[in-house]
Amino acid sequence: MPVHIPSLAKRGRKAIQDATTVEALVAAMRTKHAEIAELQMMACLKLRSMVTDNADNRAKAGNAGAVKAAVVAMRGHAGSVGLQRAALTMPSCMITENADNKAKAGNAGAVEAVVAAMRTHEAKKTQNCKGRCAGQCVP
Repeated sequence: MPVHIPSLAKRGRKAIQDATTVEALVAAMRTKHAEIAELQMMACLKLRSMVTDNADNRAKAGNAGAVKAAVVAMRGHAGSVGLQRAALTMPSCMITENADNKAKAGNAGAVEAVVAAMRTHEAKKTQNCKGRCAGQCVP
């Protein structure tokens, strides 16, 4: 059951906001903050913005395990529409022009996590995001 302790959420929010590198952001996703869907959603959104149009950050994020962290977040918070929507586009951003990240995404189960999210939230807003989100980072 997800935990939402106000002080933990506040510290987590600060850690994510203060993260200036993809490595720090991925590290924040793996801490106790992993239990709070809102924080994972914030991290996925920030990570997506940090890797979009930035090949160096994509490589660093891949090496830091960003796709696996997002997959773990998606699986751990399957009922959170906000997190699922935020995390749906992250794998496509990570694999753009990066063969290593494509392999890492496959090994982390990214495709299966995205399919599961789409199926789980088919009747919800995520359904409306399928076409738009899936192509956000794909050239």
